Amino acid sequence: MTTVMFWSPDKGNSRTSSHAAITAITASLQYRLKLLLCHNQYRYHSVEAGLLSTSTDTDISADNADRRSIPGIDRLYYSYKSGILTRSNVSSYMIALLQNRLDLLAGTDKAAPIPADDLFWKYMLHTAGLCYDLILLDAGSGLEQMPLLAEADLVIVNLGQDLVQLNTFFHEYAHHEVMRSRVWIPVLGAYQTESALTAAWIANQFKVEQDIYRLNAYQDFEDAWNAQNLFSFMRHQLMLDGSHDTSAQSAEFLRQSFFLAAAILEQLGGISVVSGAVIKFPVHT
Repeated sequence: MTTVMFWSPDKGNSRTSSHAAITAITASLQYRLKLLLCHNQYRYHSVEAGLLSTSTDTDISADNADRRSIPGIDRLYYSYKSGILTRSNVSSYMIALLQNRLDLLAGTDKAAPIPADDLFWKYMLHTAGLCYDLILLDAGSGLEQMPLLAEADLVIVNLGQDLVQLNTFFHEYAHHEVMRSRVWIPVLGAYQTESALTAAWIANQFKVEQDIYRLNAYQDFEDAWNAQNLFSFMRHQLMLDGSHDTSAQSAEFLRQSFFLAAAILEQLGGISVVSGAVIKFPVHT
């Protein structure tokens, strides 16, 4: 089992959902792995906001607009509580985004999400890990998610160019026992190259030993997210990569997406795939 969680110190512009989705799509299109993308939030929110639509001309048509019939975490949780959730049926609760490569677990319709300290998470991640090579989970934000982060093999810390947030994380949250016991990678979302708070400045100011990854602010990506067709957008951009139709801004965004996905997989040191083989991932620069 290998689980990567995307988390932020606070809500705002840190983009945990979009970073999780970008990584999942990029990895599923570049590597022969079976991935699961999931989150701990409400249905239609988190990664679903950029991927699922009731419209037939966008990425996923949700059972002829009857979204109540979508498999998801509520049905999976019921099976867990009933003692019938197993390796043989766990994937039946997922939505296939890319056949045999990328599945999505939809969020809850309940009044409140499943708490981070619920034993369900440990069992679900272990059981799903028997069927998927890699699980990517948008874990939301805040200290209340620390019990969930304790189940991660790697934490992606999503930050913005916000001095208050940066101070809070590096001076407080980074010293939490869970963060000190976990390998983590910092990522700056919606990165503004003209900002005084550059990645280099942040690394120097806060004595960051890890490489800081960036995903630039990119309007075409924002439009695709808001139109709920992120998967089609990313796949199209990958097809154009290197062609004369690729803008410098698009090429840089794709390069950053590749580097982040490759760095995550390299940090894991090699993934034992469902077949029993081990795949290692060097980062190509």
